[in-house]
Amino acid sequence: MAQKRAQTGAYMLLDMIAARGDTQTISDTRAQMGYGELAALAARLQSALPKDQHSCLGLVPENTLEGVSLLLAALDAGLPTALIAPGQNLHQRLPPFCNHLVTSTGAAQPPEIKRLEQAGNTADPERFYVATSGSTGAPKWLVHDTARLIRNAQSAGKRLGHTPQRRILIPVPIHHMFGLGAALIPALLTGASIHLVQRGNPLEVFGAERDFDPNFAYFVPSQVRSILAMRRRPRPYAGLCIAGDKLSPEEAARCENLHGPVLSLYGSSETGVTAANDPSDTADIRHQSAGRLLPGVRLGDDPQDPEQPFPLRLRHPDMCLGIAGSDGAVANKQPDVHETGDIALLLPGGQLRIIGRRDHALKRDGLLVHLSDIEASIAQCAGVADTVVVVSGQSRRGDGLVAFYTPKPRAALICEDLRRHCIDTLPSRAVPDRFIQLDALPRLASGKPDRPALVELARRES
Repeated sequence: MAQKRAQTGAYMLLDMIAARGDTQTISDTRAQMGYGELAALAARLQSALPKDQHSCLGLVPENTLEGVSLLLAALDAGLPTALIAPGQNLHQRLPPFCNHLVTSTGAAQPPEIKRLEQAGNTADPERFYVATSGSTGAPKWLVHDTARLIRNAQSAGKRLGHTPQRRILIPVPIHHMFGLGAALIPALLTGASIHLVQRGNPLEVFGAERDFDPNFAYFVPSQVRSILAMRRRPRPYAGLCIAGDKLSPEEAARCENLHGPVLSLYGSSETGVTAANDPSDTADIRHQSAGRLLPGVRLGDDPQDPEQPFPLRLRHPDMCLGIAGSDGAVANKQPDVHETGDIALLLPGGQLRIIGRRDHALKRDGLLVHLSDIEASIAQCAGVADTVVVVSGQSRRGDGLVAFYTPKPRAALICEDLRRHCIDTLPSRAVPDRFIQLDALPRLASGKPDRPALVELARRES
């Protein structure tokens, strides 16, 4: 295994973390330990992991010290590992190539390891499997190379300005690529102190602010909106990194007034981190863009007209190897140029502005309608907390449009208010056919709205 690691260039994570000693800390709501102790715990857990060459782990890492230690143990051992979201019915969510289910117990206890009667696998060492969220189609398992994953994390940490002086709050799940490749590993590699939050609701975040005093945090937009609804006084940060659906300019401005710079990050489960704001970017650049591409990442094609939106295609040196087959091998190799499905605009300073998705556009009355334009209009209506528009059914104009929305606390908002607002602010072809109020939008682990669930709900409500 040591020879294999040297050939593939994988990093000795535990050695790097142990070298930090105990001057930096990692903590959760129950306990705290120094980096050296964290590395020692991960090394002890590593000794409990299966050793045979055909082992492929289905790992369930929670946002706890034990979860991080177990994750580091698997990464450093070079064992092929698939990340499984905590929750019910774990066996049903395992990929077919995993033959061990590994869950964390307590800091002083070895992990719980169950041998599974799964099909044989041909997964190579240094392979890491991450599931896509399913926000744009059926979820699938992606094959990542550990060395690429860590190299991308180092680049992301440098872009975001991480140093050992950072005290980083991570309330986003570490089983997801945002929490893992953009938050946890960059923070560990740069020697920042870390505090993990399991559920990421506002009360837990406020408690972590009181106990840990973070100066940097990672959030998805839905968390930011919940926090803004409950925040009563400013709480400064050196930066808040936001990924997923972008905050509106109004939300970003309010967030910055209370917290400091909002740094947008762009990426996916396929590519890892692709672009991010630099802390030195101006507020206008931060509000308009997802920042510049990371070093080594290039556009698949030069825009024919730099002032016009274009389909975003990327060449990324650290993206996934491809889609996993039932045996864990790469069944569909990732092409050299990744089709993101997004529409982008390149700003004069080289920053990337994401306009919307190609598959979130349709023709009504023979003319193009972008769902993002409708959502932006509805979001500006007084009393609307959040909104998502989906395509469902038919109307006299073509495909049907259904707008889901959640009201702000104590807002007296009815569907007719939104309809009148849309009639006043949108072309007639873009006015939704139906408006449905929800207490909360269904969301994926990434924090993005669960559009397939909303499409199904629209069908049932028709």
